[in-house]
Amino acid sequence: MIVTDVDGDGLADVLTSLDAHRFGLSWFRQRRSADGITFVEHRILDDQPANSAGGFALGQMHALVLSRQIVAGQPALVTGKRFWAHGPKGDVNPQATPLVLWLTWAKDAEGKVVFTPRVADAEAGIGTQFEVTDLDGDGRAEIILANKKGVHVLSPVR
Repeated sequence: MIVTDVDGDGLADVLTSLDAHRFGLSWFRQRRSADGITFVEHRILDDQPANSAGGFALGQMHALVLSRQIVAGQPALVTGKRFWAHGPKGDVNPQATPLVLWLTWAKDAEGKVVFTPRVADAEAGIGTQFEVTDLDGDGRAEIILANKKGVHVLSPVR
């Protein structure tokens, strides 16, 4: 779960996986009124590609990292499918590609927040935790992760 101001209104919103063993990535917009604080869900990724940013149906997101190192000065959300969290028969869609994605967002002409996913890797998958940092000191972030497929350092395209 990540807490950050997604829509630029000065209020803390929530970015989160909805179910680490199924599907769903959403952001929850904070709203304030005289009655208190509420949150309104906005789905980013779903189990149906047609309902998901970029057409991705990504499941089993066990970890999220917010980084300002992937795109200079702009926040990017990094997440991905956990490969075989419960083996080849215990997962929802166990044979799905273990994608690692990073998503940026911006407001469209109507002021709606739109997320744009990009594939960082289509083989590694995400484990239960990972880091995003400039590992080699070149000014660009790497995604460092370990899972059932091994240890991976995903470097930006040079």
